[in-house]
Amino acid sequence: MNTITPMDSVNQEVWIGVDVGTTGVRAIAYTEEGVNICSSEAFYPLLTPRPDWAEESPLQILEAVQAVIRKTTEQLRYRNKELAGIALSTAMHSFAALDENFEPLHDMQTWADSRSAAIVREMKKDEALCRSFYERTGCPIHACYPFAKIIWLRQNQPELFRQMRFVGSLKDYLYYHLTGEWLVDKSTASTTGMYNEQTLAWDDEIIAYAGITKDQLPPVVSTTYSHGLSEKAAKNLRLPANLPVVIGATDGVLVNVGIGAVEPGQISGTIGTSGALRMLTRQPKVDPQMRTWCYNLTDDMWVAGGAINNGGMILR
Repeated sequence: MNTITPMDSVNQEVWIGVDVGTTGVRAIAYTEEGVNICSSEAFYPLLTPRPDWAEESPLQILEAVQAVIRKTTEQLRYRNKELAGIALSTAMHSFAALDENFEPLHDMQTWADSRSAAIVREMKKDEALCRSFYERTGCPIHACYPFAKIIWLRQNQPELFRQMRFVGSLKDYLYYHLTGEWLVDKSTASTTGMYNEQTLAWDDEIIAYAGITKDQLPPVVSTTYSHGLSEKAAKNLRLPANLPVVIGATDGVLVNVGIGAVEPGQISGTIGTSGALRMLTRQPKVDPQMRTWCYNLTDDMWVAGGAINNGGMILR
């Protein structure tokens, strides 16, 4: 069995960044100076079984993540590079009901899933309620957010809703399978529509409105939090146990970091599957007309912006 250990390398260490997107994942190994050493990628289907539904298999995504980590570390071994750790970036707004073993009870709803649009339209009739929720979370009432997705599940699949022991997202599902820890980062939490950006905690009133309890949600940690690779994951990935795994943030807010738009007044404009404009801010910011969102990047940094769903996707 091939493994990467500090003995394999006499050169500088590298980190592997794993970016889990809507239809594919890429693992890239970088030096401390940001030099790309090697990479690999894998893809998985976006499932649309019904109009307005957009789902993915968490199991397929986990297998793809494991595959790209193995391929990238194998390339590192032949380049005689020391692996210092792994860091994660995942797509926003995913939701899946998990059982008592943290395994999904159904395919995961992605950000593009809009089956809860009717619920959102009904909620928007109560402007005071919507404004209260928005000003606390930085998330406008919208079908993309797990908050609306959970309500849809409760109303339309009550038996599945009753079976749900934990409320899961792509990030906490992957982190659990890599480290054995059931946690979510502040960035992912802030993109659910249920995380209070003033108290930095799950909002009791909002989660009660959704019909869930706080013990169904993962504890929230900093985006820089790390924990060692579990024995089971280490064996599967052919890596040393306890290799640091940084929980990381969401792909949207990390865009500004990646392109260097981190100074006051700098705005990023990106078009991927969707499109967005983003700007960093030291404090959570909301819009009087509830048009923009605001998500966490690090403990003292936030990203405010606006998005459209039909960016590069329209080319398909």
